[in-house]
Amino acid sequence: MSKIILLTGGSGGLGRSAAKQLLSEGHTVVITGRSQEKLKQAIKWINPSNPERLHTITLDLESLVSIQDAVESFKSLGFSTLDVLINNAGCTTVDLEYVKDTKRVEKTVFTNAIGPWYLTVLLRSLITPGGRVLFITSGLHDPKSDSVFKAIGNSAVNDPNLLDLLDGKSNYDGLGYYKISKLAVVWITYMMAKQFPEISINTSDPGYVPITDLNRERPWIFRAIMKISRHFLREAVSEEQCISEYVYYTTSKELDGVTSKYFTYGKETKSSERSYNVEEAIEFWNLTCEICNIPKLALKD
Repeated sequence: MSKIILLTGGSGGLGRSAAKQLLSEGHTVVITGRSQEKLKQAIKWINPSNPERLHTITLDLESLVSIQDAVESFKSLGFSTLDVLINNAGCTTVDLEYVKDTKRVEKTVFTNAIGPWYLTVLLRSLITPGGRVLFITSGLHDPKSDSVFKAIGNSAVNDPNLLDLLDGKSNYDGLGYYKISKLAVVWITYMMAKQFPEISINTSDPGYVPITDLNRERPWIFRAIMKISRHFLREAVSEEQCISEYVYYTTSKELDGVTSKYFTYGKETKSSERSYNVEEAIEFWNLTCEICNIPKLALKD
């Protein structure tokens, strides 16, 4: 059955490739990008055989206003419902940065966790009962992962006072705060699945994909190294494998009614020990409610 799918970060990298595959399977796909120019380039690259099934929306997850505008843009497309939301867009940073809306958290945490939370909340009324929301996380949120990058930035994600340090002012490390942001994504997934039981809400670690646009803000030499790393990093996975997983999470009947799960390489598995800390998850959830000015969704400890 054809679905209406909204996929953030669809103007490049994995998102763009996943959109192409989903379109080829007969679905209607709405992709988001940070600029009209990037979206135009994505349309040209995807080259859909049925262009009426591909739609674009400008979205910058660094801005609450942009997220609000994107939701209105989706509504203006004429769709009364949404079957699947894939929160794919994300970023990493080298230096400490903030978004305009708040300095309570640094940019990576806002863009990778708080922005997608806000988008999902605003779209909730449109998501069909039994519809799906997928948050893309990373296995790097787990300091015990066997990644080659596990030793970098672990002091941040292991810090017992992590939730007091989200502004990044104390000993900022870009990869460390990326890991924190992806831990926050898992917290959001588990909390949201409890709050919105009519929707299947899960999170997935797609593995390390060297071709992703995630490193767009890093120096060119770093990006070049990452592109060739697929030849020697054992945890590197192919673009094709990741795309097949996106399609599986989005359309497989095996996942009907499945919610509050963490997937890696297409299989349900356990997220980090800290990701099951309900008190911390609620604290981050409530901070997100405050930043997004939606107090009615705040939870009691």
